[in-house]
Amino acid sequence: MKLTILGTSGSTISKTRGTPSFLIDNDILIDCAEGTTRKILEAVGHIKDLEKILFSHVHADHIMGIVTLLWRLWLVEERKRPLEIIGPTEVEKVIEGFLELTHTPRDAIRYEIKYTKLKGEEKIVLGQISALKVVHHIDTFAYRIDRDKSVCYCTDSIPLDKISKFAVDCDILIHEASMPESYAEWAHKYFHSTPVDAAKIATNANVKKLVLFHFMPQLEGREDLLGEEAKKYFKGEVIIPQDMMQIQI
Repeated sequence: MKLTILGTSGSTISKTRGTPSFLIDNDILIDCAEGTTRKILEAVGHIKDLEKILFSHVHADHIMGIVTLLWRLWLVEERKRPLEIIGPTEVEKVIEGFLELTHTPRDAIRYEIKYTKLKGEEKIVLGQISALKVVHHIDTFAYRIDRDKSVCYCTDSIPLDKISKFAVDCDILIHEASMPESYAEWAHKYFHSTPVDAAKIATNANVKKLVLFHFMPQLEGREDLLGEEAKKYFKGEVIIPQDMMQIQI
């Protein structure tokens, strides 16, 4: 199982980091930020293996790259088979709105976009993929992918006990750490988490590795401090990734 880390900044880009997007084994994309398609091409050379896109939520920093990706599949890859998009109930409205606003000729796109819309507070199981609603300004979901190894992805949420249960025994937990612990009150007010929050969840979940991301651009060059905070509460490996890092799980 291979994890390609495409974007690690939060809310907006920094000089060295794009906004969130992660690729699993070339066929599952989690969030699709601005610039995602180019980064996949740089890492893999093509996007023809893509089967599913999982959206945590529809805030701009997690979805603004979708039109470019869909156009690439249409114009270059000449895709014919369906593409599944999984996300909150409004994901179809947002993406179809983007396509309409950009005058995308829907009858020219030869592949079907299948939308799977998530509802409810309990864990949702979709084969190898599971989803869990978390707490943010708008409907937001964490995801877990179970293959020969397991990866859990959680972004844009206050810390929740149910995330630990959802991520239990994962090989890798990818968890947001938007700002340092000194800003915990502010982070929670705006439905985000700190490195300490992420580390405690990782410890309670008994995960092997913790990958932090969603770093606010104001922290550029100081991200290692977030890792040091997390290491006080999680004894496994803490990774502060750079964009384009690949991890063989």
